[in-house]
Amino acid sequence: MRYEILLLLPTDELNQQMEHMLKKQTNIKCHIIQTTDTYNLPDLLGEYQPELVLVSPIIICDQFIPLLKKRTGLADTKFVAYCITVLDKMYQKNFDAMIDINDSPSEIEEVITDVLSIDTEGDEDQALTPREREVVIAVVKGYTNKEIAEKLFLSPHTVITHRRNIARKLNIHSPSGLTIYAIINKLVELDEIAK
Repeated sequence: MRYEILLLLPTDELNQQMEHMLKKQTNIKCHIIQTTDTYNLPDLLGEYQPELVLVSPIIICDQFIPLLKKRTGLADTKFVAYCITVLDKMYQKNFDAMIDINDSPSEIEEVITDVLSIDTEGDEDQALTPREREVVIAVVKGYTNKEIAEKLFLSPHTVITHRRNIARKLNIHSPSGLTIYAIINKLVELDEIAK
């Protein structure tokens, strides 16, 4: 599986170094989005729906994370603090994990794989992301693409993309097939399914 990772570090140089390390020195398959602009953050989160945001606590304080998750509808997005100073470590309550500037690539990879719950032993290519599971549940409950978009604060185009990815990963191309998948995998109960 390929993960969307948003880097929000204080300088372009730090962003580039982290991207290089993630792409070249780890086994994590990822697409990296870089920014140093906090004003763009809600738009970037909405557009890319990253599974992980690697951010400096100097840029986004930990108290802002729950509000940001709620406002963007990305409750499952993981926020990892990239600590540059000792002071950063004091402000990590709402972060899912912490990486220190002095951590080795293997230590960083370990933190990220733990946070994303990546099974490094198995074949994770077919695993659904938390957002894709939400879309499956909504489809099974009978929501239209437009209703799913409104419910999950997404664009209809993004919902269609998620549905296409779900069909490709699971090789299931019908709502009835998704219903069976959702029941077997305990994503829904029988009484939750639209009639």
